[in-house]
Amino acid sequence: IGSVVERSFVKKWVASIHEHLRFISRNFSGYSSANNHLIGEASGLFVGSLCCRFPESGQWIRKSKSILEREVLRQNWPDGVNKEQAMAYQAFVFDFLLLPGLLARQNNMDFSEEYWARLEKMAEFVNAVIDEHGQVPQFGDDDEGYVVRLSHQPDIRQFSSILATSARLFGREDFKAKATGNDEKTFWLTGQTDERIMGTKPRPGEQIRAFSHGGYYIISGGGARMIFDCGPLGYLSLAAHGHADALSCVFDYNGRAFLVDPGTYAYHTKRRWRDHFRGTCAHNTIVIDGENQSVIGGNFMWTRKAGCTVIHSSDHRIRAGHDGYTRLPSPAIHEREVRFLSEQNAYLIVDNVIGAGSHRIEQFFHFSPECEMTETEGSYIVENRGESIRLVPDPLLAAPRVHTGETDPIRGWYSPGFDRKTPSPSLRCVLDADGGVELKTMIYLL
Repeated sequence: IGSVVERSFVKKWVASIHEHLRFISRNFSGYSSANNHLIGEASGLFVGSLCCRFPESGQWIRKSKSILEREVLRQNWPDGVNKEQAMAYQAFVFDFLLLPGLLARQNNMDFSEEYWARLEKMAEFVNAVIDEHGQVPQFGDDDEGYVVRLSHQPDIRQFSSILATSARLFGREDFKAKATGNDEKTFWLTGQTDERIMGTKPRPGEQIRAFSHGGYYIISGGGARMIFDCGPLGYLSLAAHGHADALSCVFDYNGRAFLVDPGTYAYHTKRRWRDHFRGTCAHNTIVIDGENQSVIGGNFMWTRKAGCTVIHSSDHRIRAGHDGYTRLPSPAIHEREVRFLSEQNAYLIVDNVIGAGSHRIEQFFHFSPECEMTETEGSYIVENRGESIRLVPDPLLAAPRVHTGETDPIRGWYSPGFDRKTPSPSLRCVLDADGGVELKTMIYLL
């Protein structure tokens, strides 16, 4: 009886797979939805057609492979940054591209050198932004979706896993040094795993590393890193998973997170919270006249997008600006410069608001929930598990205030994962200005 039931189940299962593949082959995402959805569809069609041989498998394999070869280059910048401008989708798309690539190699139908080179570049970007605890900044949307989860562990470190797998695939010792060691997913996908890495992780030296296509610049010095976001809002006309975070910075020091991107929290529900977490006031940047840099048109749509431009880039400083506030009745441009001052062991952030007319300028700094803040003589001592910094706002800013867990309006929140949020300290500084203004913020490493 068991074998009869088994044969009956398998027959229905294979028929269902065939129906799914046929539907995908006739309904690829297009136009403004031809983003990670299209890569996922082509990946599924390729894997399903190769694993379950159907009369149409040959044409489906050729079609899906052609799409993947095209989209790996179209949807990922040459420097490896995924064009969704969202770290979660960096990992999501990487796995959708990795699976058919590995399967094709096993069946003597490998993808092109360009395909694998772009995957290696994607891993290089992960390697540049990941910290020693396997965490990456929460740029853009994140719904905690996984393509591959081959582990019983509840806390999956998918970015460390990407590096562990890529270290094996591309023979990269620098990837291996940032991975957290024994990774079950890497074992199942490659048949091998590396021993756990012992000793200290690489300490960031004094340098600026540029991912100029994707718009991310990593300024290192004194054992700290500041990642400066000068990239576009998102991919295609909807920029569906991007956040209004132009010229925002995140900052860590000796492996401790200080300035953070607060995350996502919600997608389709809780619209007020959805708009907050992807809005400008939820990022470490400047808000002018209470408006977002880009105009929200729906849960996954922007009707007007700020354009970001890098004005100057060198080994010592980065300066960039965006035009999101030129739409205001009194148009304004926000420019920001970031540099590390080695002689003072400090980071300098210079904000310039350029334009005529009167504006309310709000400057936000969002801190990790693990941080404790103490105000002292016009500055703030911020401590996180034994490491400390001193943040000094520009004296022009009136009455700086720390907000934590407030709801009217929403201020001082951090989302560690989808549908989860926790109170977190957020420093808000305000200035009512006539005409242009320059603001200097210092962050001293203690």
